[in-house]
Amino acid sequence: MQMGGGIDDDEEQGSQRGNDLNVQDIDAYWLQRKISQAYDQNIDPQQSQKLAEEVLKILAEGDDREVETKLLVHLQFDKFSLIKYLLQNRLKVVWCTRLARAEDQEKRKEIEEEMMGLGPDHAAILEQLHATRATAKERQKNLEKSIREEARRLKDETGGDGDASVAS
Repeated sequence: MQMGGGIDDDEEQGSQRGNDLNVQDIDAYWLQRKISQAYDQNIDPQQSQKLAEEVLKILAEGDDREVETKLLVHLQFDKFSLIKYLLQNRLKVVWCTRLARAEDQEKRKEIEEEMMGLGPDHAAILEQLHATRATAKERQKNLEKSIREEARRLKDETGGDGDASVAS
């Protein structure tokens, strides 16, 4: 008999995976793709789009239990792993999708301001979005710095004329 196997282990893994949802992965069509995957691509694209819109609307309103019940009705019980994943990442899915769908920078700024006013969970999502952008800029800056340092070191080793200095 195997100890520790079963539903609890699956739930723990699901929780860990749920926390790993990167805010940068969520674009305007992320939810539609997830629904399509859950139905093993056996769903019409228009049907998937319609279902994604309904699910997004459900995720955006009500308490967790009410949302879970509505999702079970819309997606059926056999899609419970998707439902669980969406519930664990509810705020990320709703707000990152809204941001991705913003028509322009002004609308995006309005959404960000609304998020900042809604509390620390919403602000944390924004911080993750901005931190990822800053991290990419930092990586670029650090790469440029290391290239300059390497070029300077090579120039010093060659005496500045391109030929390696030979010690006699």
